[in-house]
Amino acid sequence: MLNARLLKTARSCTASIVAAARAGRRAPAADLKALWPLLHDAAPDVAAETPFALPDLPEEPLRALGELFSLADLSSTSRALELSVATRPEGGDFTFGEVPPQSLHALLLRLRQLGLRSGGRFVDLGSGTGTPVLSAAALHGFERCSGIEVLRELHARAQSRLTDFSFVPADGSAAAVDFVCNDARKEEWSDASVVLLNSTAFSAELLADLSEAAINLAPGAFVVSLTQRLPCPALDLVAQLQLSANGTQMLGLAEMEVDAVDGEAEPEMNTTVYIAQKVDGDGVAGGAASGGAARIADAAAALSDSDVHAHLREEEGLLEAVVAAARGKGGEGSVHANMVLAAAGTSEPCARRCVELGAVEALAQWASSDNDTALRASSGLALRALASAGPCGRHGLTYAASELSALLRDPVPALAAAAADACGEAATDRAAATLLQAYGARQGLEALQGGEDATAQEAAKEALRVLDRWKEL
Repeated sequence: MLNARLLKTARSCTASIVAAARAGRRAPAADLKALWPLLHDAAPDVAAETPFALPDLPEEPLRALGELFSLADLSSTSRALELSVATRPEGGDFTFGEVPPQSLHALLLRLRQLGLRSGGRFVDLGSGTGTPVLSAAALHGFERCSGIEVLRELHARAQSRLTDFSFVPADGSAAAVDFVCNDARKEEWSDASVVLLNSTAFSAELLADLSEAAINLAPGAFVVSLTQRLPCPALDLVAQLQLSANGTQMLGLAEMEVDAVDGEAEPEMNTTVYIAQKVDGDGVAGGAASGGAARIADAAAALSDSDVHAHLREEEGLLEAVVAAARGKGGEGSVHANMVLAAAGTSEPCARRCVELGAVEALAQWASSDNDTALRASSGLALRALASAGPCGRHGLTYAASELSALLRDPVPALAAAAADACGEAATDRAAATLLQAYGARQGLEALQGGEDATAQEAAKEALRVLDRWKEL
């Protein structure tokens, strides 16, 4: 009912904005001023996450997995954690963690709700000792389940488990299971219908490399990551949940387990799980794995969109008029247009459309405005909305981060300097800083700092100072 009232009010504002645009006039500042609070109030609140209720495992897979992942196997899990920490290089990505069978079962049920069908290939990037791969083979009708692990001892343990693993579903269609010892960046997994990344400890560099590879996935493929999302512009976030994984209850069979590092029992802990889906060049997920574009649209809308956001995006000429107002001559109209873009950026479909229409360039010109604090602040807020997942994990940020990084190399010094200012604004958010790093913003900023334009030098220096706050990235 609230959204219906907000939508009705929004329509009255947007009608005059579109009418002005069609008449060749700037969008009325008063209507822009009235619109952005409506978008803000209509945005779904996904910040308050609750743990996903874990369903009981089916009886037959439970028997097969119970023998494989019994409490007697806890010593192997502890050994795997110790090994990954001991053998990883400084700043490396090899910290062992596992998604237990019961959590994977809950995850697969959620993927089915989103349109995952039987068949296809499940791939675990960083498969450790093989728990998720073997669980997937037992719990869903995949045609093939694969694990890719770079640490040889963990891979050997997975192979040993595979030797002991024997589960044939009632219909007799057992999945083919294979493990490969190699760097996931050197393997081919573009045919996967589900990709799992326990990416909690992955570096920005590794995430960026895997994001490039994910572009080659078929439309409709699901990418599931833990704690951190892949900064890939071809992926749309469609669901977010919390599940027990990593550190505690890794086997999913004990109420309390001993921590492998300090020997002390620790309470159950939930990990944020992001489910993204590959879209095609038109921003639509399709293919057999997705169950059609309608499912993905509904899922994305339920997470980050609202009726008001959808109206902003779908009303012909409306969002174009807002971006044009942001790009205008400054003043109150541009300030309120910037705020509309900031509120629109909480919706991933809206964020994508804003960037396609040149919103980043429009906002970047005001990020270095010394004469108008309101313009500078509102453009910074909008850029941060487009270039930051924020506390809710919503994520139109990839598109803005990639655009800003590219603008740093623009031959026009003023635009490059404005992009550097915008990078500094966005990088105050850790998620945005991670993606700016992944898209090469640091290299672009360093090049500007060593250039001849004094304004660009100073802007790049400040942006690098902000990025350097996140030394661990």
